[in-house]
Amino acid sequence: MIEDLHYYSKSNIPYKNSIIYSNNNRFTNAIIKQGLESIIAHKKNTELNFFTQQKTYYYGVANEIFAKAENGLEFLKHIRDVTGIEIKIINKQEELKIRYDSVIAALGIDKKRKLLVWESGKEEMYFINKENDKFKTELVQPSYETFNEKLKKHLKREIILNPMSKDEIKKSIELAETLIKIPNRVKKLVEESNLLAAIGPIHNYVLQHYVNFHNISKLIDINSNLDLWEYSQSDLEGAMDFLSNKTNKELAELMYNKRSYYNVDKEVSNTILAYAIMKKLNIKSTQTLNPKVTFGLLIQK
Repeated sequence: MIEDLHYYSKSNIPYKNSIIYSNNNRFTNAIIKQGLESIIAHKKNTELNFFTQQKTYYYGVANEIFAKAENGLEFLKHIRDVTGIEIKIINKQEELKIRYDSVIAALGIDKKRKLLVWESGKEEMYFINKENDKFKTELVQPSYETFNEKLKKHLKREIILNPMSKDEIKKSIELAETLIKIPNRVKKLVEESNLLAAIGPIHNYVLQHYVNFHNISKLIDINSNLDLWEYSQSDLEGAMDFLSNKTNKELAELMYNKRSYYNVDKEVSNTILAYAIMKKLNIKSTQTLNPKVTFGLLIQK
């Protein structure tokens, strides 16, 4: 477990969206400028907040989007030339390992406990564990993005999915159950694990928000900087009931940051898929947290 973290800060730079909307598979000049300025600022703040008489080491990693971008390596070289910080590109498996270790570090879990991490991003979903000190991952399908598109066709929606009636939500759960593909090994891991930790944006930004409308008492430890909380199948049932018959405008108004109508259009279907997975795996409840990836990196270093 990480006992003390002297200084922590973060910036959200939309690198991936920059690639998607650039039409030439390159980071835009604006994103490069934003990213570089962010790293320079973080380095400066670290030096101001840390003991100046001590030697400071810098270590950075970048995910696969930098390998896919035509100017990704060039950008990382520019960062090194300007800041002196070497940044290593890691693959998806290495990224998942860091996320798993960040849970270990954040919770200070005893090695004897059988931890299973359920990582849910919009495009991919994994269950992660360690067996005999070997790191293993299992991909679960469909992704939230894929399910959203299939659900639109199933309900005969051209562009906008919401509002969804209670009957349509019921039919959507049935569709999800037919589409879900879960390796047998995952079913066994769920049965054997004595701690299931759910991480990723779907759990921490979508489900947490709507479950809390249904049952605000679910937050376990708001002061830990982990946003540690839990939810059950019945909580998601309550959340889906709450979300039924609401337009995207109404859903956007429920979000703390007033997210765009386009973003919230996917969030009822996200809740439906998460519920269907819990039901299929007989997961009664799960603890969810938002650990700092920095913790995972520190453990590995």
